[in-house]
Amino acid sequence: MIPDPGRYEGIDDDVYHQGEGWVDLLNNSRLGYMTRSDLYCKHMIDTSEIDRGTKDTDYGKGIHCCVLEPNEFDGRFMLEPLNDAGRNPRGWHSTNDYKALKLDLTSRGFTVLPQKHLDGCRRIRDRVFSAEGKIREILQATAATEVSYVADDPETGLRCKVRPDMELPDAEMFCDVKKTRDASLPAFTRAIGTFGYHRQKPFYLDIASAEGTQQWKHFLFLAIEDTEPHEIALYDLDPAATEYGRRELRRLKARYLECINSSNWPGYSSEVQTIGIPNWKYYQEEEEYE
Repeated sequence: MIPDPGRYEGIDDDVYHQGEGWVDLLNNSRLGYMTRSDLYCKHMIDTSEIDRGTKDTDYGKGIHCCVLEPNEFDGRFMLEPLNDAGRNPRGWHSTNDYKALKLDLTSRGFTVLPQKHLDGCRRIRDRVFSAEGKIREILQATAATEVSYVADDPETGLRCKVRPDMELPDAEMFCDVKKTRDASLPAFTRAIGTFGYHRQKPFYLDIASAEGTQQWKHFLFLAIEDTEPHEIALYDLDPAATEYGRRELRRLKARYLECINSSNWPGYSSEVQTIGIPNWKYYQEEEEYE
């Protein structure tokens, strides 16, 4: 059954992403698949957008837990199984013994991480909660974490979902944690374009506001480096980029609705297409000859 519009607390992460009814709701990630091709989006829908639980995604879950539910981390994440000698030799993960030990832990609700990722999560927890300035203010003012919102998109009528990491109702603000290799301003600017964060901000604000509990006006990104020294940066997407993201969302939602109504999900063109090099290569050439 498709969830009704509303504000939902306590929805399990797996239910939100893959639960019956919930998996049919439109989210920003699904629209991101449309930027590759409509056919690719349909493929991801048909495979239920499966989270395969790689080491990297599990590390990301651990980082989120350390920031959003720091007291829960040690009860939900454990060291991955080691052999009888207490080691993790090459090929160990392919053995039946490792698979059986891991299955025992995961069936009891644990997520297993290698030692370096466990240590990284704990360092990040200490780093985040020792931060000063606006980061500390946001952590102290956060009223709830990982609340799910369901609403019908005002423009298309498509039922959508969003799940901001942190909400600060008094400030009409959401804040989202982003694991990244490089949180510097130039690098995270590139990440915004690569991962569609410029769409996430307006999508979350518009859908959560359409749900009707209250209006949401602000959205910040808390970028956390996943390697030492685990630098942290707080970013607010500028108005021009936000409106660009909203325009892109409008085009993608219209295409998504057309695909749904026509049951036609086209892929790449079968005609010859002219291709060149990215613009930055031309800029590079100009700089070399200056």
